[in-house]
Amino acid sequence: MEKNHSITSLAFGILIGYWLLTITINAVKIKVGNKEKLIQKYLTEDERIIAEGEMVYVKEIITAISTGIIGLIVSVFVLLVKKDVSLFFLVFLYAASFSLSILVKPYVLKKTTKLLITNKRLILAYGTWSNNVIDYSLDKISNIVLKQSLLGRIFGFSKIAIISTSGAELKIWNRELELKNAEEFIKAFVSMRT
Repeated sequence: MEKNHSITSLAFGILIGYWLLTITINAVKIKVGNKEKLIQKYLTEDERIIAEGEMVYVKEIITAISTGIIGLIVSVFVLLVKKDVSLFFLVFLYAASFSLSILVKPYVLKKTTKLLITNKRLILAYGTWSNNVIDYSLDKISNIVLKQSLLGRIFGFSKIAIISTSGAELKIWNRELELKNAEEFIKAFVSMRT
């Protein structure tokens, strides 16, 4: 019994160490990756921000919730088979920890990514350790298309596609642009085009 207690204590200690390290590294990423000062330096004198896209990461949230539910089921199964409450809690904590780990990356992305429409251009600034800025003059963009799936209707977000004047969809980032405020973002674009 003593051996099981020391293994459980070690596993719990590893979990605590993991989260202390994860929180520290990601806090530094968020601090270093803050785009507020970069955006302000990047804007011209007569340029002002009209709207900011509020990015969402629904797929990651659904994956984390699903993982957490599976972890709970596995934990209960372990409790029923082994009849060991400390092992149940340990398995549950590791499953919950894994589930929460899935949410860390989208949280950091949300804090270190800015999608803006100014009175002159569309700007995407992203990166944690580095700064990446992509911008398109508004006169090079013909449309911003809104696409809302059933998942988007349920959770209140839409995907947007940015179409250039040549008719091609602009791939400005390595993932879909899913916005909570897509309608507001498109209205800002239209108001700048007229």
